[in-house]
Amino acid sequence: MPSSFLHTLRFQIASTLLLLLLLVAGSIVFTFRQFEQRQSDTAVLNLAGKLQDTAERLHLQGINYLENAPRDYPTYYRDVRLYYRDLMAYVTTFNEITDAFMDGSFSPELTALGRTVQPLLDDDTRGAVRQLQETWAEFSEELTDALGNNPAEPRLEYAAEHIVNSRRALQEATDAVFSEYQRLVVQRVGQITVVNRIVLFLALIITLAIIVWFYATVLRPLERAVHGFRQVSRGDFGHQVAVTGNNEIGWMTHSFNELSVRLHALFRLIDRIQSGSDLDSTLRFVWEEFGAILPIDWVGSLFLTGDKECMVLERAFADAHAEVGEHRRYSLEGTLLKEAMASGEPLHIADLEQAAAENPARRFAKLLSEKGMHSAIFLPLTDNTPVPSLLAFATRRKHAYTPEHLELLTNIGHLVAHSFGKTVKLVEQARLAAIGEFASSIAHEIRNPLATIALALDYFKRSNLPPPAQRRAELAASEVERMERLLEDILLYAKPLKLQLARVGLTEALEGFLDANRSLSEHRHQTIAFRASGKQGSAIADWDRLTQVFLNLLRNACEAAPDHSTIQWQLQSDASAGTVSVSVTNDGEPIPPDALQRLAEPFYTTKSQGTGLGLSIVKRIVDAHGGELLITSSAESGTRICVVLPSVAAS
Repeated sequence: MPSSFLHTLRFQIASTLLLLLLLVAGSIVFTFRQFEQRQSDTAVLNLAGKLQDTAERLHLQGINYLENAPRDYPTYYRDVRLYYRDLMAYVTTFNEITDAFMDGSFSPELTALGRTVQPLLDDDTRGAVRQLQETWAEFSEELTDALGNNPAEPRLEYAAEHIVNSRRALQEATDAVFSEYQRLVVQRVGQITVVNRIVLFLALIITLAIIVWFYATVLRPLERAVHGFRQVSRGDFGHQVAVTGNNEIGWMTHSFNELSVRLHALFRLIDRIQSGSDLDSTLRFVWEEFGAILPIDWVGSLFLTGDKECMVLERAFADAHAEVGEHRRYSLEGTLLKEAMASGEPLHIADLEQAAAENPARRFAKLLSEKGMHSAIFLPLTDNTPVPSLLAFATRRKHAYTPEHLELLTNIGHLVAHSFGKTVKLVEQARLAAIGEFASSIAHEIRNPLATIALALDYFKRSNLPPPAQRRAELAASEVERMERLLEDILLYAKPLKLQLARVGLTEALEGFLDANRSLSEHRHQTIAFRASGKQGSAIADWDRLTQVFLNLLRNACEAAPDHSTIQWQLQSDASAGTVSVSVTNDGEPIPPDALQRLAEPFYTTKSQGTGLGLSIVKRIVDAHGGELLITSSAESGTRICVVLPSVAAS
């Protein structure tokens, strides 16, 4: 399970992407900043070049004025308007730029960038700027003296001579500022190039590291997981995948391994249960294999009794040994066993000792507690089993069973019930076979002395006996006849069933059967009505065996129907389903739902004098024909027994 949010791939991938984002964002911000710095450096370098250009223009203008000095006043005043105006403009430009260099701040008007520029100057550049400021201050002061104190009539010739004679120092100072700042710009460009290369190299290294990390942490484990899923899909349910990380993929792989172990154990368990023929070996295997799915120190199977009032602990297995002892009966009333069977879902008992102490009726919980068990799970098995049963799992560990265990058992409960039901059926069949063999043997042993008794009673009935003795002889003879019928039913149910199949036209056959047996209903003034719907129904069947079926159904209907009532027989064909059905309906008292479900069970009867084998024999014969026996009963429509058989096309 996750130990920390820091171990999750969500956090790790998000952190990695955030790192890349910060790296890219930092690189972009750095690039924009350097772009702005390059703009600023270019603007300042242009201003330094402008100083050079201004100094050169001052010099050229001074030479030009000296070579073309005015000879009269009109020309002089013309030069005052032109030359003096340009001279003052050059002085203003020099003042603004040198002052900006000294202040370390260039206004938007100077740079034309729309923002104030504050260049970073090193010591050499600052020294060159100070030298320019001093040179310009001295140059401009001497220029002012040369021009004189009368702005209306400046001494332009003196000013020109000063400019020509002093321009060397000013030119060198401006050249020094330009050169130093140009050197500084080149140096910065080199630094930017180095930084960009470092950033690019780091980005490449980090990207490669992320790719390697992503492959090792995500792609490679996913590849192994996919391979594991493929192996399981091919039937290798025990395949395990190496867990290589403490993240979602590692947790998924761990869950997959648990699933694989459980699937392997479950399939082995189901296969073993289905192939098991006795409860001892089956429970041993359950104890061994279920240990990979949930904690088990004790496992037992309990079966519901016929009266549905108790459960019997049939077999138990603990500590690798089968428990030997008498079968114990546990009443269901007020117990956890009843709660589990009623819900049909796994029931978790977290504390067996406490559960037993809360209700004295919980004797089974007390038994497990006395065995040292602390918690248990009851898994009801009610589907696909001939006898409703329950598997009980218990462990000595406290709080050992989790909601995951309950969810697992809930999901596989029907599958286990279906598989376990086969074992129960085999056990039940073996038990019934033993009973049948024993009953058949007893029946054969009884028939001979019973025949002797019948002959003796027949002799007494024909003898001249007093009336009380005569009535006792007749009553004894009647009981002998009933015992003979019981023995006949037992032998019929116990011996192997062999069919002599032939094509049977059921319409004619049923009409003949009912005509021959109407005497069964006449003594109670009952009427037998027969109706055939659809095309004539035909089936491949053993008519002698079907006669046994229909005779049993007719007798039951006559006994259940009231006097002067009608017993309805109906034959229906269903070509689409490929079946033909024969139904018998009577208007007798409805059969209770609980009894209705058990009518075909051997030795179960609702009659005081019944054997409980009649409908069991009927169902056995119908099943042997590949058919189905359906029984419904209600106060509105009466009791209806329907025999459904596979049909063949009528000739």
